[in-house]
Amino acid sequence: MSDSRRPKHAQKTLGIVGIGLIGGAVALAARRHRAVRRIVAADRDPASLARARRRGIVDHAGSIDDVAACSDVLVLAVPPRSLAAMVPRVLRGLRAGCVATDTASTKRSIVDAIPRPRPNGPWFVPAHPLAGSERSGLDAATPDLLEGALCPVTPKSGTPAPIVRRIVQFWSSLGLRPFVVGAREHDRCVARTSHLPFVVASLLARGLEPSMRAFAGPALRDATRVAASESGLWVDILLDNRDEVLRSLHWLRADLEWFVQLLEREDSSALARALRSARRRRDDWSGEWAAR
Repeated sequence: MSDSRRPKHAQKTLGIVGIGLIGGAVALAARRHRAVRRIVAADRDPASLARARRRGIVDHAGSIDDVAACSDVLVLAVPPRSLAAMVPRVLRGLRAGCVATDTASTKRSIVDAIPRPRPNGPWFVPAHPLAGSERSGLDAATPDLLEGALCPVTPKSGTPAPIVRRIVQFWSSLGLRPFVVGAREHDRCVARTSHLPFVVASLLARGLEPSMRAFAGPALRDATRVAASESGLWVDILLDNRDEVLRSLHWLRADLEWFVQLLEREDSSALARALRSARRRRDDWSGEWAAR
């Protein structure tokens, strides 16, 4: 492809560490939107890297250090507890002026792990594409997975504004809708909107009995969908955002106890008000979901 056909803000080389579901989707989105000239990748699973090369998803594969050394933008698509330890290492390997970002669903530990940058960089600007699937691995990645998804960007205090804009532009060039927010606020919100729903789905699925199989309909299927997600990744997420997840669980426990009391009292009016309130709140949000 000639340079004249590429977007104005196309990056020269995109590096990806972790070529699974999200890392693969990042690469496929970059291909679709012609946002980069070359994609290089590292992954602890050589078979996954080999598949990515055979499918033309990445151009070259190598070690984490090799990928960092040749990247203009580096995306770390690895679990949050592995990522925090990886941040200083990849920053040492990046060239001055280059920038790294990530896809982890918790942000405070990542921001805390970012060392003070040198005057000319490189820099690390955390992000979180709000997209995914209960499936995992490269074979589940599609170019549509990230399209239109919201993407919080959580820069460390003191990160130069042009560098933040560069990462915002990068995620936008892949078809996402990035916005800047503090890491603490991010973790507080996703505990309620993502992490708590996963816990609830898992507990619902865990309590199913064989005799119930014939009665399982769409409500159960939809309510437990995310319980099919990779458990190891979710252990990482829940432990990394432990304080906020616990706050959300305490809130849910109080709400459940209140609802139990309504049923015990057979308070039909209060039950109806509670259910109408829930329906109105969901209806308010459904338009936003439909637009994505």
